[in-house]
Amino acid sequence: MTTAASASVGEGNIARPTRVVFAMPVIVAALGLILLLLGQSALRSSNRELARGQFVTHSKAVAWTIDDALGQADPLRERLKEIALSWDVRDDPTAHAYELSDLLLGRPGLAYVSVSFPDGTFAGVYLEDDGRATRFQISEVVAPGKTKKHIWDPTGRRGLVHVLDEETAYDPRTRDFYKLALSKPGPVWTEPYPFYQTNVTGITLAEAVHERDRPDALHAVITIDFDIEALSAVMSQTQKPEGAVLVLHAADGTILAAPGFRERYPNLQYPGNRPLAIGDLDDPVLKRLVARSSFEASALWDFEERGVKYLAASERVGERHGLPWYTSMSVEEERFLAALPSLRQQSLVASAVAVSVALLVSLFLARHLTRARRAVAEATAKAEVAEGRAKELGSYRLVARLAQGGMGEVWRAEHRLLARPAAIKLIRADTTDPEGHRIAEERFRREAETLAGLSSRHTVQIFDYGVSEDGTFYLVMELLDGIDLDHLVSNDGPQPAARVISILLQVLGSLREAHDVGLVHRDIKPGNLFLSRAADEVDIVKVLDFGVVRAAVGKGDKTDERGAGGIDYRAPSDASMHKLAESNVNLTTKDGYLGTPGYMAPEQIRHQPVDGRTDLYSLGCVAYYLLTGDMMFASNSSMSTMVAHMTKPPPSPRAKVKGWLPEELERIVLDCLAKDPSKRPPNAKVVVERLRAIDIPPEHTWTPDRAEVWWGTFRREGAIVAAETGRLIVARS
Repeated sequence: MTTAASASVGEGNIARPTRVVFAMPVIVAALGLILLLLGQSALRSSNRELARGQFVTHSKAVAWTIDDALGQADPLRERLKEIALSWDVRDDPTAHAYELSDLLLGRPGLAYVSVSFPDGTFAGVYLEDDGRATRFQISEVVAPGKTKKHIWDPTGRRGLVHVLDEETAYDPRTRDFYKLALSKPGPVWTEPYPFYQTNVTGITLAEAVHERDRPDALHAVITIDFDIEALSAVMSQTQKPEGAVLVLHAADGTILAAPGFRERYPNLQYPGNRPLAIGDLDDPVLKRLVARSSFEASALWDFEERGVKYLAASERVGERHGLPWYTSMSVEEERFLAALPSLRQQSLVASAVAVSVALLVSLFLARHLTRARRAVAEATAKAEVAEGRAKELGSYRLVARLAQGGMGEVWRAEHRLLARPAAIKLIRADTTDPEGHRIAEERFRREAETLAGLSSRHTVQIFDYGVSEDGTFYLVMELLDGIDLDHLVSNDGPQPAARVISILLQVLGSLREAHDVGLVHRDIKPGNLFLSRAADEVDIVKVLDFGVVRAAVGKGDKTDERGAGGIDYRAPSDASMHKLAESNVNLTTKDGYLGTPGYMAPEQIRHQPVDGRTDLYSLGCVAYYLLTGDMMFASNSSMSTMVAHMTKPPPSPRAKVKGWLPEELERIVLDCLAKDPSKRPPNAKVVVERLRAIDIPPEHTWTPDRAEVWWGTFRREGAIVAAETGRLIVARS
């Protein structure tokens, strides 16, 4: 009896709140010390590998920065072509000074843009004084070997300010870039070469521009130049380890950028007859670095020079522009790893603080054990989700969730090193609807696989893709600033015919590329066409949602209308298009048709073979909507709408258009809306040619000035901004 009572009393003492209050902090402290010791041991063994991984990340960031700088050339080239075509050599050349000057604003890495005419006249804008001054130049050939050059400052408040007149022997027609542009169709990159007079090493994107009405008649040659000093300035702005040496170079050792090279080699002179090479710098470390980089890409290695160990990394850059370049970086290994001891010391302090906080918190939690367990469980679950997302989206920092629904989310994000904005959409695993999740994954994969192989500036760009350990798919895409065409018409009403022509031409630019590789979008509608702005350009159309794209192989199919995604960075080769065709049958759902009823072609509704003409029918529906503000066959029933598309003749938009509507545009829209695909235009190229042939009176032309005025009103009124994926609508503050 006494023994049992004693035992009962002992158990009661242990269970008393005071015992728990003292016991829990002791347990927490002991566990904290054990974890601290284990953590320090793990930290010492992993710090070196983490540091090397960080070094590779810095190297990749430099490569991405250069790729972004070179990527400016394509949209800039299109604007420069338009300026050149509107320029008559008989014009006052200074009338175009400000147009050219605007092209260089806010474009890091660019050194020169120019227009060269067949009579030897040369006009261009360039930067000097390390990019602080803009200069406009005109050169006119007055006799063989004799050219008069005039230079102005276009930044003055009272117009052009004359700077210099001089006589040179420069004739653009004798330069290699001019000859290269004439020898090949389309844009072409030169090899690195020394620029005229300055001898600065650079590279040029050149293109021959022909007359609009005479494709065989040369109008001008346009150029966009990048030089070693401008590209070096871009590279110097990237985040890099202290003391690191960066170089952008070709496989043969030609140097294209090297931040700080002027300070390291103050007496360096550019060779006059060839580009700058690694041998001109007399730097054994750089020679070792470039020699290894020329044989390997995306590599990390060590080397020793004069008794000093170096850590080095290289990345391929410029491949999507057809440029076989490398960015290489090296740093003294001891200097780079010197931060590790301080890191261990910081972790000791942080761990000690964490243990102390845990002790204090445990005193409070001891009185609320049940509630604490629930809170800890929830916090642990959230921490695991956050940790998983941090791993799966490694290079991107999630800034704000923009939308959430069904199985997906859309986030605004930034690249951690480049601070580049992006839109990230996630598709979460859904065990309650495995069939729906399978279709979402397939749509996700198909969208990314398609976008990875398309390069049109009017197709939404993809940056990255991955799948987390918990099955969450994510797709990183460009973040668009603007409004989709559905909300454009809802907010702004029917659009002017000239603007509709401009929009259609841009959409056709994207579709033409997709059709040329055998792909059909199958969901062209206003909600998937996005009107955006970027830097100083406005009214840029982007085609979105390639999640239901398929190869035009001639099989009908059914699917749902839900968005999703997926990815493979390979271009759509024959094998991948065959893979797309095979996967179509697996997207069928029990209750949905492919596409959107109001914009579906008759053959698409009937599950008959589809090709590029199917997208042209949908685009005709979009054109009707833009011109009239109404859907072509509006109905409360999706089935009634689809029956109308199969049976009713398309109505002419003229009855609903109050303003100017050219007969040619009306005819094009009705031709695209033919029920029989064989009676529609055969391809996107034909529609483009017919649209460009429309004569637009000056009073109706949709000029850049009119577009700027519209966008200014759009901003002031706080109009709706649509962000890509999930049909997200966000108010712009």
